[in-house]
Amino acid sequence: MNPLLLQYLPDIEVKNLRDIDRQVAMQMLQWELQASVDAEPHTLQLLAMASVMVSVALGKGQVCLPLTSCALPEWREFWSEHSLLASSQLAACRTVYVAEADPKTAVGEFRDYAQQPLVLHGNNLYLARYFFYERGVLTQIHQRLAQEPALKDTELTGTLTQLFGEPAAVNPGVAGSGAAGSEAVVDWQKVAAASACIRNFAVITGGPGTGKTTTVTRLLSALLSQNPQMSIALAAPTGKAAARMTESIRGAKLRAQQSGENTLPFAEQIPDDSYTLHRLLGWSPRGFRYNANRHLPFDCVVVDEASM
Repeated sequence: MNPLLLQYLPDIEVKNLRDIDRQVAMQMLQWELQASVDAEPHTLQLLAMASVMVSVALGKGQVCLPLTSCALPEWREFWSEHSLLASSQLAACRTVYVAEADPKTAVGEFRDYAQQPLVLHGNNLYLARYFFYERGVLTQIHQRLAQEPALKDTELTGTLTQLFGEPAAVNPGVAGSGAAGSEAVVDWQKVAAASACIRNFAVITGGPGTGKTTTVTRLLSALLSQNPQMSIALAAPTGKAAARMTESIRGAKLRAQQSGENTLPFAEQIPDDSYTLHRLLGWSPRGFRYNANRHLPFDCVVVDEASM
């Protein structure tokens, strides 16, 4: 191991630590020592450990490291003794930019950012690039949610009732029994579809078999019922995920057709084919055809497996 890391990392063997994790920590230490000649050894140790763990967290698909947790089981006991001070001590490092906590602050509004490689936001530590990636996505979501929705919930009531049916009732009151009146069961698929229809951005989540595809096909039917000319694109991060989405949508349309009832109006206008995100955005070696300045030519875009 590099002598600099031997000096500041705990003398505790860690399994499966990648070279890139060590390299990130070494680079942060070198930059901090160049920028601050009077850095405290304890602060440098926290910086080295946090740098290793933010790289480990990123390798596991996490965009940041919550300083209240430890990304390495071998360091858990050691880190728990120092984590309460980690935020304040890292905030004093020259390699760390402390971002204000307001979640609505846009990327371009961090005017005092001076190219620090790490960003501390609340109690979360980021590699700077990923903080600004996340903030860029968040800004776009806020902008969409701030726009006036094209549809009103009052316009959708009849359509959603046709698609999802009337609410079921439990504990119906029985005449003369003194029992309370009927209590409606919440249809969360219907709620999700309604929410997505009247907002410019929505996330529908649930485990396998909870009806996400059914909900999506019905909400697309509801949107088309209000605007038959609506253009729709289906997409997913990978070819395999796009193929699964295509299969699921086709299956939902086929089941509606076989039912013999008009349970899915405008089904023929719900697209059968799904794009990969790269194909949807028109990727080529020169870049993407569609981007922040040239938007996709669709009124509605559905992205499956968004957590990828």
